[in-house]
Amino acid sequence: MPNDPLSRLIAATHRAHDALVSADDRLLSDLGLSHARARILATLAEQDGPRTVSQLARVLGVARQGVQRLTDDLAAAGFVAFVDNPGHARAKLARLTEAGSSAHSEAERRRAAWAEGLGAGLSPTWLEIGGELLSLLRKRATATAKL
Repeated sequence: MPNDPLSRLIAATHRAHDALVSADDRLLSDLGLSHARARILATLAEQDGPRTVSQLARVLGVARQGVQRLTDDLAAAGFVAFVDNPGHARAKLARLTEAGSSAHSEAERRRAAWAEGLGAGLSPTWLEIGGELLSLLRKRATATAKL
């Protein structure tokens, strides 16, 4: 494995991502949520009205099949309801239920408190630079993958 600075940064980013997702899973588990399920709820909360599973997958940048499985799980738990789609006979629309909205709000509250502790002692400048660097790497990786 290469040991240049960029390769080390990429490896550290992967390890950080794994650790953050695992921590999020633990933080939300008693709500009946995982990191992935909470992303679906957050996406629905941010949208203007119900969305199809395909629309959610596009917004999240992930495969529709995975979003379908997660959305079905959320519906079984009472966090999401499927409603008829006037624009398409087969593609139902997913919408947050009251329980889903409450779970999303609690997840966001917990995440905010957790993030405050996580960021303690880190300067706003470091955080801005880190965010900009990761955004640039994401854009370049996305552009390179299309070649």
